[in-house]
Amino acid sequence: MAEGAVDCYLRLGPTGEWDTAATQCIVEQAGGRILSTELDPLSYNERDSLQNPNFIVLGDESLAWSSILRR
Repeated sequence: MAEGAVDCYLRLGPTGEWDTAATQCIVEQAGGRILSTELDPLSYNERDSLQNPNFIVLGDESLAWSSILRR
C-alpha cells in the first residue's frame, strides 16, 4: 500500500489495535487511510475491546471510495 502497488486492502477477520496502530501511521504518511467497512476512521482506546472491527485500507484518498465501495 505505501509503495503504491495496490489501491485497497480489505481485512475481514480478527486483529487488535496493536496490529494496526503503526501500520496506520505509515499508510497515512503515504497518503492513504484505514477505515472500518462502514468507512469510519478506526479509533483507538475508545471501545470496550482492543479488537478492531473489519477494516479496509485505501491507498489514494482522492478517489471516490464511498461511491466505488457502495456499488
